[in-house]
Amino acid sequence: MGIPYFIYQTTLGSKSRLLGRLKLRGTYDQEAVVNRMLAMGSSLTKPDITAVLQLLTMAVGHICQEGYRVDLEDLVKVTPTLAGVFDSLGDTFQTPRNSLYLTAQVSKALNKQFSRTAKAEKVLTDDDRPVLVTVVDSEADPGILTLTPGNIVSVKGKHLKFDPAQPEESLKVVNAQDSADFIVVPKFYKITQREVVFRLPEAPFAEARFEVASFMGSTTLRVGQSRVFTLAN
Repeated sequence: MGIPYFIYQTTLGSKSRLLGRLKLRGTYDQEAVVNRMLAMGSSLTKPDITAVLQLLTMAVGHICQEGYRVDLEDLVKVTPTLAGVFDSLGDTFQTPRNSLYLTAQVSKALNKQFSRTAKAEKVLTDDDRPVLVTVVDSEADPGILTLTPGNIVSVKGKHLKFDPAQPEESLKVVNAQDSADFIVVPKFYKITQREVVFRLPEAPFAEARFEVASFMGSTTLRVGQSRVFTLAN
């Protein structure tokens, strides 16, 4: 699986250029990293790895506070840094005018390995596909997060307009656990670029996401997805 990227046009000086930008899939917190390490076959237990990471963080902090740089050769270099200005050579450190903070630099070894093995995967940008921002049950009480089949539901976003008469263009209610299991919404009260309003059909699954498929005036079918919602029984 490659790292998603897209190409965009920008102007630098008087010249128009096409540049690439990564579209990250999300963030791994410490617990997720620990779980990933365990999945790779570590002989250490989860508490052991968590404790080592916490101890490493504390040790790096203490060492840097003593005025040293920490160089973890295969990972990162952490360096204490001084910020702010002084009024004279006889002046002293004063907060908040002056401050101390840490900077980090990824190791050359890790960067070299990353560049050699990482792959890039071109994806569509938000300008190239429908974008589903919010899904609201218009008949539910305020604060209710579940969606109730039979109620009027509004999907808002951008590039949402599609033609239900076209067989490949549609709004689907998709089983969050199995993307091959879905229901095509058959009837709509409103379809615009920014909002689609419809009555939510009955579904035999408890969690679902919504998908809008549209050609958007091109020859390629573009698909946009919402986050996962819970359907009321």
